[in-house]
Amino acid sequence: MVLPRPARLGRLSALRSRAAPSLLAPSRPTPTPQTLAPPTLPAAASAFSTSPSPAAGSRRDGPTFTEFLKILFKGTPKKPTSSERLSAFTAAATSSSPDRRLISQTYLELKTLPSPPAPLPDVLRNAMRVLCVSPHKRDLRVLQDMFDDLHSLWAIPYTLDDAHALLRGLARHARARETLRVLRALEDGVYGEHVRPGLMDYNVALAAFARAADADGALEVWALLRAHGGSPDRFSFNSLLSALFRAGRGVDVPAVLEEMERAGVRRDLVTATTILDGFVKAEEWEKAGEAEALVRELGRDGLDARAWAGLIGLAARRDGFDAGLATLRECVNAGGDVNEVTLATLLRVAPPLTTYAEARALLDDLASETGVEPDLRAHSILLNNLLSTSSLSAALELYDSSPYPRDLPLIQPLMHALTSNPATRDLPRALKIYGDLDASSNPPDAPLFRTLLHACAAEGNVGAAVRLLGDMKAAGVSVEPGQVVSTAIALMRASRDHAQAFQAYAYILNLNRVGVDADGFAALISAFSNLSFTRLSPSPTAPSKPVRGTAPPILFAEILKDMRAAGHPPTARTYTVLLDYYARVRDREAVRKVHALLTMDLSLRPDTHLHNALMNAYNRSGEPARALALWDTLLLSNAFDHASVSIALDACGRGGATAGLGKGRGIVETLGARRWRMNRRNWESWVEALVRLGRPADAEEVLRVRMPREGWEVDENGLRTLLRMVRAFGGRGLDELKDRLREAYPELWESVKDIGERERAVEPEEARRRGDAR
Repeated sequence: MVLPRPARLGRLSALRSRAAPSLLAPSRPTPTPQTLAPPTLPAAASAFSTSPSPAAGSRRDGPTFTEFLKILFKGTPKKPTSSERLSAFTAAATSSSPDRRLISQTYLELKTLPSPPAPLPDVLRNAMRVLCVSPHKRDLRVLQDMFDDLHSLWAIPYTLDDAHALLRGLARHARARETLRVLRALEDGVYGEHVRPGLMDYNVALAAFARAADADGALEVWALLRAHGGSPDRFSFNSLLSALFRAGRGVDVPAVLEEMERAGVRRDLVTATTILDGFVKAEEWEKAGEAEALVRELGRDGLDARAWAGLIGLAARRDGFDAGLATLRECVNAGGDVNEVTLATLLRVAPPLTTYAEARALLDDLASETGVEPDLRAHSILLNNLLSTSSLSAALELYDSSPYPRDLPLIQPLMHALTSNPATRDLPRALKIYGDLDASSNPPDAPLFRTLLHACAAEGNVGAAVRLLGDMKAAGVSVEPGQVVSTAIALMRASRDHAQAFQAYAYILNLNRVGVDADGFAALISAFSNLSFTRLSPSPTAPSKPVRGTAPPILFAEILKDMRAAGHPPTARTYTVLLDYYARVRDREAVRKVHALLTMDLSLRPDTHLHNALMNAYNRSGEPARALALWDTLLLSNAFDHASVSIALDACGRGGATAGLGKGRGIVETLGARRWRMNRRNWESWVEALVRLGRPADAEEVLRVRMPREGWEVDENGLRTLLRMVRAFGGRGLDELKDRLREAYPELWESVKDIGERERAVEPEEARRRGDAR
């Protein structure tokens, strides 16, 4: 294999590893080469150059250069010792105002030391208690590492508090199914005979399944709790009821209520409110009315904010916005606890709004009536209301006026509105809003990144997409598994050249290396080989045109290396796609390099299609002799098909008048002697070859005499092929040929009579390579 020059490898490494500036970070001017130099370099160079010039051979040369190096590299930070890393982690984990990012960072730096010193158990457990409530996925991964390392790395026995912290972290990130896996492990004694789940652990899992609206999962946890002799409490029953309602399983609620009664667990206001909310969402108004009566009975000494929200939601959804507003006023007059949740409940059923003024007036009126200032949730609800009426400008005005930190619920609907419709797409504004996101408290998620990446691809802004991918890596967010290949292909097609297309591919693969299977790599290679880029016209009046550049073979070689690393070695089909590409762009050197890869790939099992692709690639890139040498090998091993024959005959037409003619006749005679019947496409390839070789009369004889004798009557495509080829190769004798064909085939003439006048030959290369029978 011909290896690339080191310089090319350097550029490739830059494509793979260059850190993209974050779109969330403030923009900075790109440093010039001068500003990139170390700040001590000019002084060092000056000190070195202005020192007295010693005589030749003086010992002064050595010390002066040493001084230069000392000045150049002074200030290099000393690598922390093991004890310093342990102290840094201990300080971060026991701080009165713990920084979750610092805890995660210092722990990873500590555990990756060759011989890390063990932290105190209480320090580790304090860190786990901090990380288990973090919204960042990065912190959840570190929490899982800490839990696993307790026994395997630090030799610290597990306690139930350790498992509970892990369960809380998983539940915080909606990983309900993983909480069930941890519960099963606890019940099986995996973490120690004394470490068994308690009711609090089951309740954490039940609450996680309730938030995930997964009734089946909640019932599995319930069955585990019952099977191990647990007695569910009121929180357990309320969580199970919530899971059933959220999953649309209200039909199972009566059985749970009966079990609750048998267990002697009294219903409380939370239970009644859960039932009320569930029947309101299901629009079962009769049952909701019964639940309303229960809520008012249990709350006769005072309703909490959630209960009032349920009553307001019932009135508003059943009887309209005004009825909900009346219930809100009832709450205020009764001295009820009105909060942001109460306002949000009413705002969700507000009438459609079309202007910013309407939205602002509604917020101000509610604030005046209740004394509660609408929060971020209220702004988000009304923003969605405006977007539902296609009032994008009003929604943006409301967004700009919101005084709250920007988080996902507020910006996500705007992102969709600004990117989904090509007519109203505004990528710069979408990226600006993304930059407003308060990532520290509400980090961006995969759906938000997917929305922006596809908008970048649609707008051809791959540079912004690459920076977004850098942000994803920093945030620990991956492209969703089903979106990896489609996102990569969209960005490759939007790139300005093959280098940028490969950079986008490399970034996405770096985020999701396990998310690409063999078919995905095949699709990526196919897309990469079919890229075309827009070349700007030098004239402002002339339109820009799409052009196909030639992809450097080294980039394809890198993709093949990625395939092998992912456990999907390139197949014959993979190499066939590459050879078809280089045949199309007629890159002789690239064809040779792919051929070299083929010979070195010991796991490859070449098939006839691959042999044909290699033969065709050599033929199309100007080396018909090598194509015919491959044909001889196929003929000897009897491993050819009709496509092989078409390619070989076409190569004969490109191989020179003497050698090509004899070789082509030899192929036809050999196949005849073997009683191997050529199909129509093979004969048409021979017709084309004869015209190329300057034998149009022989080509006409093959079409009109030899082919009918072999069972292939003359058709429209045969006449078209002959006329186009004669016209393309000088047109000598074209008029006489047309007269003969018109007289011999009057029923076909009307459809081909204009071919020689206005069309050039179009070689049916792909059809010839396939060798389709007709």
